[in-house]
Amino acid sequence: MQDFLTGLVAGALLCQMGSRRSRRGVDVHAAVIGWFNRRRYARLRIKAEERGFQKMFDEESRYFVHIPFNLQHPADCVRAFQRAQRRHHPASA
Repeated sequence: MQDFLTGLVAGALLCQMGSRRSRRGVDVHAAVIGWFNRRRYARLRIKAEERGFQKMFDEESRYFVHIPFNLQHPADCVRAFQRAQRRHHPASA
């Protein structure tokens, strides 16, 4: 959490510094969204590995893995996890 806050403050400072010039600074919003999406994906991948369906999770997430984290929809990896979980336990669906 400390790394996140440090990055957020540094991004805000860089963004303000960039506003004095003609070019735009670091897009803080995209960086924060990317950080949360990357963290969510890593957490769900570890959870899938612990439950024994990491390969299925990787197959389900192949549609959005090539998209940068800051452009992904937050629910994409959650839906991929749920689809992989249903494939792993078809009786519970």
